[in-house]
Amino acid sequence: MALQTALEPQDLLTPPDRIDLTATVGKLDSEVNEQRHSIDVSRHGSLKVAIEADDALWLWMRLKDAEGNHLRTSNSGSNPKVTSPDLAPGTYFVRVVRVRGQGGYSLQSVFSPQFQAAGN
Repeated sequence: MALQTALEPQDLLTPPDRIDLTATVGKLDSEVNEQRHSIDVSRHGSLKVAIEADDALWLWMRLKDAEGNHLRTSNSGSNPKVTSPDLAPGTYFVRVVRVRGQGGYSLQSVFSPQFQAAGN
C-alpha cells in the first residue's frame, strides 16, 4: 500500500491510516488533538514504533491490539518510542495524542520477526 504523505482533517480518525510497517506523517494542533494509525503484522515478532516530532510539539502514543487491549504507552515528549517484544500476527493500532504545542510528526515502525530453531 502506498505511503500517505499528508493527512487532511476529514481523513484523520476513520479509518486509521495503514502504515504497513514503514512510515507515515501527521500533524497535531488545537483542532486535531489525536490521530490513529494501524499496522498489520504478518507473523510473530517484535514491533518498535518511534515518533520524531517538531520541537514545539509534545505528544505520547499508545499501542493497542485489534480488541482494544492496551499493550504499551510511551512517555510524553517530542520523540516517544514503544516496543512490544512478542506480538502475534494481526492488526495493531497506534494512538498519537498531543500534550502541548502544535506541529508535524513522522511515525516509523520496525518489525523484527521471531525465528524458531530448526527442529522446533
